Amino acid sequence: MRIAASALKRGYTVEQIEHAVVHHTDEFRDQGDHALAMLIGPTQSGELLEVGVVFAADGITIDVVAHVMPARPKYLPYKKNPR
Repeated sequence: MRIAASALKRGYTVEQIEHAVVHHTDEFRDQGDHALAMLIGPTQSGELLEVGVVFAADGITIDVVAHVMPARPKYLPYKKNPR
C-alpha cells in the first residue's frame, strides 16, 4: 500500500493512516468506479479518519491511499443528533 503525498498534507502520520486502514469499520465504494472507496477508521488514539483509497485490479488490495482527513458527519450517520 502506497501513501500519496496528498494523504499526508493534513499532518497525519503513516502509522496513523495505516492503523485507520487496517482497523476500518466502514467502507463506502464509489458506485461508478468500484476501484475507489472511502474507509472510516480510527487512529491509535481513537480519532476517526476518512481515508480515500484506490483498490488494485483485484478489488481487494489497496493500491494507493490518496486522501486523509477527520471523518465528516456524512460518513458518521450514527453520530447525528436524534430528533
